[in-house]
Amino acid sequence: MKTIKKRLLILFIAAVMVAPAGCKRSEDGEGPAEQVGRKIDSGFDAVEKAGQETGKLMERAGESMQKAGESMQDKPKK
Repeated sequence: MKTIKKRLLILFIAAVMVAPAGCKRSEDGEGPAEQVGRKIDSGFDAVEKAGQETGKLMERAGESMQKAGESMQDKPKK
């Protein structure tokens, strides 16, 4: 919950800082607010991709643990 509040606060501060310069356009016709928005979007995309990769790794680890458990059950007791 705290991380969501921190992200929203950072986003709000960035928006307030960029707002005065929002009317200026660069050579490609994009304003500073649009450029910052693109950077924020790419940041969220990176976080989403990292989450997906973490999920894949967790799934592989779970499968390995399951195989190890099955292997232990198959061994005869002494």
